[in-house]
Amino acid sequence: MKNKIKNMQKTIGTHVNLNDIAVSKIVGQSGYDFIWIDLEHSYLSLENLMAHIIAIKAGGTSVIVRVPQDDLTYTKKVLEMGVDGIIFPMVKTVEEANRLIASTLYPPYGTRGFGPMNAVGFGKDNVMDYVKNTKDNLCRFIQIEHIETVENLEEIVKNEFIDGYIFGPNDLSGSINELCEVFNENTTSLIKRSIDILKKANKYIGLSTGDTRQKTLTYWANFDINMLSAGSDFGILQENVVKNRKNLELAMQTPHAYLNKVNYTKNSLSTDVNCSMLPPQIYGVDAFESDHFSAEKRKWQSAPCVCKAYGKLFCTFSGDNYGGDEEPNNYNAIMVSEDNGENWKPLFIFDHADSVRLHEPILWVGKDGALRHFWAQSYEHWDGRGGVWCTKILPTNNGYTYTSPKRLCDGVLATPPITKENGNILMPVSIWHRWKNTIHSYPFWGESAIYESEDNGESYRYVGGVRDNNSIFDENAIVERKDGSLFMIIRCDSYIAKTVSYDGGKSWTQPQKLMDHTSARSYLAKLPSGNYLLVTNNNTKARSYMTAFISTDECNTFTPSILLDERYCVSYPAGCVTEEGRVYVAYDFNRYQEEEIYLASFSDQDLENGSIINPDSFIKKLAVKGKNGKIG
Repeated sequence: MKNKIKNMQKTIGTHVNLNDIAVSKIVGQSGYDFIWIDLEHSYLSLENLMAHIIAIKAGGTSVIVRVPQDDLTYTKKVLEMGVDGIIFPMVKTVEEANRLIASTLYPPYGTRGFGPMNAVGFGKDNVMDYVKNTKDNLCRFIQIEHIETVENLEEIVKNEFIDGYIFGPNDLSGSINELCEVFNENTTSLIKRSIDILKKANKYIGLSTGDTRQKTLTYWANFDINMLSAGSDFGILQENVVKNRKNLELAMQTPHAYLNKVNYTKNSLSTDVNCSMLPPQIYGVDAFESDHFSAEKRKWQSAPCVCKAYGKLFCTFSGDNYGGDEEPNNYNAIMVSEDNGENWKPLFIFDHADSVRLHEPILWVGKDGALRHFWAQSYEHWDGRGGVWCTKILPTNNGYTYTSPKRLCDGVLATPPITKENGNILMPVSIWHRWKNTIHSYPFWGESAIYESEDNGESYRYVGGVRDNNSIFDENAIVERKDGSLFMIIRCDSYIAKTVSYDGGKSWTQPQKLMDHTSARSYLAKLPSGNYLLVTNNNTKARSYMTAFISTDECNTFTPSILLDERYCVSYPAGCVTEEGRVYVAYDFNRYQEEEIYLASFSDQDLENGSIINPDSFIKKLAVKGKNGKIG
């Protein structure tokens, strides 16, 4: 450890506080550079300390002991046990630092009394060699835990026998009456000020934290420190005991899995950046009554989709009962209506146990008649990779069941797939180039891409894609035209782009503007009549005037036909077209305040007429309402 400090090598460690020496046996063989045994705050006895030291050293790891504040009796006894380093907490003044360090040095350098025991193998080793070498072999640290230390640091660093300076951020924040506010500017400015002094003096710099989150550790490491110790035996035990319980609950799908759900936000993420590669949990009707998923507690809901299957309507949407925005706490809900959208029953909640955002839920029925639920999974808000997942929702004698979630490809599917005339399935998928994330970077970066399945959705392969430099989330949608070409639209900053492929999606024409448009998702579909439907906002500046457009010229132009909802804050339509030509569309209204999802249904004839003429058609039918939206 001393050599690493001399060579300014980076070192890592963790803390031991519990009495049982099995703890030190475990951590001592876990590959840390050092183990920090705490005598300041723990109830460890000196009798136990000796056993801990032996257990840790048996694993080949250095032992550093923090002694009680300014207790020279403890200091002397700890040194005689043969530790590799000693830490003095809450040192404030030059005089205090010099006195404490002197207590670790034999005369003529200091005031340490003679009496080594385990340090010399209880007499087996040469005592005079130990006395001669301990000046250079022992690691001596003081902690910077008070503003007074910072004020006196330029003088303290003149002591040549202090090997390292370790920040205790919590106590440092407490010394300025901001206890535990370690990330506040006042505390961090003290740390940065101290680091500047220590760097100029070429001193070894450390920091101790009980937090084990990767985000926190990276934050502190970016202060350009040499030594970082994190976590504690009891904290790691508690964390993993709870994690084990949660894993059991999730595996068994017990109600506790959602009752004990951990809520994450962009500022409180788990450390596993690949957790989105694991499937979500799926809960039944009871979960809708919990605070985590209930409409009464829901703060935000968005991106709905409606689909008709098995003679009933199904609706899905993304929700959040905690942060109230697009965050890693988002879940997907699925509901069913047996009376054409008049009343809705809860069905399933799709949620992830980790810092994963479930978003862009889509319902779709293939040629086999099975209802499929697609969604995207991303670590945090967007991790640069995403991932399209799918499960089938199937009827049973007493309700519905689902197949195991399956990851299909990277990216995001934000609009329904289509079935080509040859029976193959095409998925419009995108990886958002405007939201590039440093966590993952993947091929086909920033494309509005097409994936194709030749085995009824069991597997998909990348076909090709195209990029519009002004696209945001892409949310590309496709239809197959009469001549077999593919027509695709792309969401852009201030317009909808269009592009065509004449080779099954491998290559695409240069995207061109289809129409000026506010930035929002659109729903594109082919009608049984041969006409084409586009549902989107008929406004170039705001998300208002949700309108059904019709194209009778193979998507070259789209004409406004039916005004579905003129209000401000209506967006994100998605739906289905039945074989009979009936259209069902869901969209959200005022997702942050009113939290409402509406349905519209109309026929091909209604579109051609330009108004609702079919008695079975309707607009502005409220389907789902959250009840805890933001005020204002």
